[in-house]
Amino acid sequence: MQKIGNSTTTANAKNEFTEGSPGAGVDATLITASWLNAIQRELVGIVEGSGITIDPRDDAQLLKAIQALQAWASKWANIADKPTTLGGYSIAMASQGDAEAQSDQDNTKPMGALRVYQAIVKKLGLATQASTTDATAGKLMQVGAGGLMGFVESFQDANTIPYRTGFFGAAGALIANGPPSTTSGDMVVQIVFNVNAAVQHWHCYSTDRKFFRRKQVDKWSAWKEDLHTGNLATDGQVDEGTDEVSPITSKRLATRLGKLLVQATESAFGWLKIATQTQVNTGADDTTAVTPKKLRMGVVLSLTANGYLILPVWLGSLIIQWTTSSAVAPGGTGSVSWPIAFPTMCIWASGSPLGNGGNANAGNVVAGTPTVTSVPIYNWGVINSPARVFSFGV
Repeated sequence: MQKIGNSTTTANAKNEFTEGSPGAGVDATLITASWLNAIQRELVGIVEGSGITIDPRDDAQLLKAIQALQAWASKWANIADKPTTLGGYSIAMASQGDAEAQSDQDNTKPMGALRVYQAIVKKLGLATQASTTDATAGKLMQVGAGGLMGFVESFQDANTIPYRTGFFGAAGALIANGPPSTTSGDMVVQIVFNVNAAVQHWHCYSTDRKFFRRKQVDKWSAWKEDLHTGNLATDGQVDEGTDEVSPITSKRLATRLGKLLVQATESAFGWLKIATQTQVNTGADDTTAVTPKKLRMGVVLSLTANGYLILPVWLGSLIIQWTTSSAVAPGGTGSVSWPIAFPTMCIWASGSPLGNGGNANAGNVVAGTPTVTSVPIYNWGVINSPARVFSFGV
């Protein structure tokens, strides 16, 4: 960059401007075109260097150029000679002691991968069992503890299995307090909830049977067998019907019931579906059963002196009626109404005289052509006589 003293001899000893001193014979500093052009080139260089095109109408271009250059320089990718470690930024890293500290930890120092690993190892070490038999609550199990990735602990008496959650194995010729079919080599999973509650799951290795029991207030319950596919009843056991231990699946039960529940026929026992009223009325089905209610459906009976019997649809809806007329004079005509009207027609009617012991001559009373509500009565005899009338229709 050019100072004013580089283009004129009127600058002071520091190549800077001076107002001069006429009394002392010192001239004021002369502003030269060379110096002004140098200053202009410097300012233009800033504007154009920021990527802005010179615009004579914009007096804020120098400010814009400085802001643009500052924004560019502040980008991380444009920063040169960046440090490659946190220490290069004067950030203190945590030491191994800081990472492994269990109290009064320093939360201001970052940790690298090694320190994180050291902190985890320290914490896990404090949270893990001191040995495979350490029963401290909340501890992580070691390899080999309770059979975890190692051999299970052996026992001969199920009641003396160490009281903690784990995996145990029956070993010995005589195994005490186990379920049926207990043999050496069986495995037990014990889950302890608290001092008074625990569960044991016994796996019979040689017979594929499973049992369980629970402990409550220092007392173990009786062993109960788990139901599983290895002890399901066979088709033969289901057919025989004497086994009370093996469970039956829905498929085998359905198969067995399918053999028993067959359609009944004249020659074979089985089941029958109940007929609908429509089937009963139609009278064509020979594979369903008729209930007393459906058999009785449609039968109406009035057992009085003037009564009737109405048969159901499946018997043709036939109606039978009987009644007695008033006395009809000899050669006269009478009429009698039916106890109920026939819905469609009276097919047939017949009359006969109602005699008594005091008549010397028999009456001769007959019925005429009936209607749905009544029938005329004719007396061809010589005495007054009522008639008994019988009819049927639909």
